Amino acid sequence: MVARVLTTTQDQQVAELYKSGLSSIKIAAMFGVCPAAVINSLKRMGVTRRTNRAFNDETETEIVRLYKKGISTIKLGQMYSVCHSTISKVLIRRGVARRARKYFFNEHIFDCLDSPAKHYWLGFCYADAYALPSKSLRVKLKADDYTHLEKLAEFLGHSGPITFHESVLNGKTHQGCLLQVYSRHLANRLNEMGVVKGRSHFSLTKQCLLLGLERHFIRGVLDGDGTIFLTKKGGPVIGFYERPDLLVWLRTYFAENLDTKPNKTITHSPPIAQLCYGGGIQVTRILKYLYKDATVFLERKKIKADEIISRWGHKSHYGEWKQCRLL
Repeated sequence: MVARVLTTTQDQQVAELYKSGLSSIKIAAMFGVCPAAVINSLKRMGVTRRTNRAFNDETETEIVRLYKKGISTIKLGQMYSVCHSTISKVLIRRGVARRARKYFFNEHIFDCLDSPAKHYWLGFCYADAYALPSKSLRVKLKADDYTHLEKLAEFLGHSGPITFHESVLNGKTHQGCLLQVYSRHLANRLNEMGVVKGRSHFSLTKQCLLLGLERHFIRGVLDGDGTIFLTKKGGPVIGFYERPDLLVWLRTYFAENLDTKPNKTITHSPPIAQLCYGGGIQVTRILKYLYKDATVFLERKKIKADEIISRWGHKSHYGEWKQCRLL
């Protein structure tokens, strides 16, 4: 028989120390044994082990009361400085029936990336959204772009509100609007597709794009982190401001599909970079490609694109767009 690590006297001491509130890890350190030896000692002494709970009974009772009054798990988590999932565990342990979601939406919308609209919104979210891991999708735009958030909400089937807020930057007050959708599944799915803090995983995004639908993703990126404008001399420019890995892919994609320069300069300004194209014929070619048969876009950029196409389009004699592989 294998000798016990702790003696009977030590078992009694362990039991008293544990009942006084010390953890099994601290007790193990005191006796120079591993925590498993302490746990076995408690079993021999018939001591019921404490559960790993964040709150005492009194606090849990108060949490249940507040939840039943209508306070959400997210707000309760903020009140008690814990994750909302910790509050959910308290409710489950107390047998409290959970409320149905206050707002409805399709949290599985990006499970299968099989349409132009899904590619567009993935591109837009990649450029201008923040998917908090296991929590929510947040998209914040300036107040003038409120209608575009309405389009996103409609795409998601979201029945909740779009809120307005003010922020102060360099002494100036800016009006903004925010759409926030709480869903562990949606946030994690977007993370899997590269929509993460810092936009450092475009390789994850690239492998999700379907052949022939990439231009819709690019249009989404343009609307989120791109620009279309006229220079002081009236020349058109289209630019993208993103991570270098995305811009390298974009430069190659345009060169292969639109016969643009394959060595176009990418200007680096860490952590982002800039890729710009100028000239009436070249910019018109890109805009026609991105907006061909488009059903979703940021209205103000589409207006600028139409203006450029109307002004320079007749100069862009490119046959039947044989270089554009629109599948």
